[in-house]
Amino acid sequence: MYQNVKTWDELCETNIKFLQGEYKQTFYHWGPIDRETDELVEDLIELNKLGIYTTNSQPYLDTINEPNGLGQISYVQFNCEISTGLRLFPVLLQNPDIYFNISSIGKTNPIYFNTFPTKRFNLTCWYKPGKNLDETPKLFEYSNFHTNNFISEDNQILGSEVYFNSLNSFNSNHQVTQLLKESIGIFISGKEHGKPFNVVSELVKMVKQISKIQ
Repeated sequence: MYQNVKTWDELCETNIKFLQGEYKQTFYHWGPIDRETDELVEDLIELNKLGIYTTNSQPYLDTINEPNGLGQISYVQFNCEISTGLRLFPVLLQNPDIYFNISSIGKTNPIYFNTFPTKRFNLTCWYKPGKNLDETPKLFEYSNFHTNNFISEDNQILGSEVYFNSLNSFNSNHQVTQLLKESIGIFISGKEHGKPFNVVSELVKMVKQISKIQ
């Protein structure tokens, strides 16, 4: 699956085949895609065709009126080439509907920028009758780990989550590992529970926007 990968486009092509069901797992996801991802697959494939190497995502969901209803804020996690990330950065800054984290440990243009309002941001929770959203159990929260980064005690970025996955699956000299080391990692989410918003389709629009102005 990865033995012939030499370029970023070839790496993204392995993801497209995974999302289409041709491959049953990847080095960062040990199994088929989750069922909730089905509604996002078309946009995820489009992103990978545009050079956005997606590794994690979640659709918007609000079942507050159901027993033990679930609330989810849409998010997407991905890596891209540094040139793409630097062009995408100002577009992300201008979008009022998202929070994002962007980082790179590569030798060229190391970067770190974060717009999330708190160190931990609630992305998924159970609704319980008679309780406010902030009082309900939180199943998945934004944190440094979930925004592509491993952070040292002195707040130095050690590498992206998918980069360390590649180290565990291959080695430091493997082309996939080298491609990811010199990439930019980005995590994007919506801002509010209860506000319908598909950040994956929004990202497709933003990436197409920068593609037109190359």
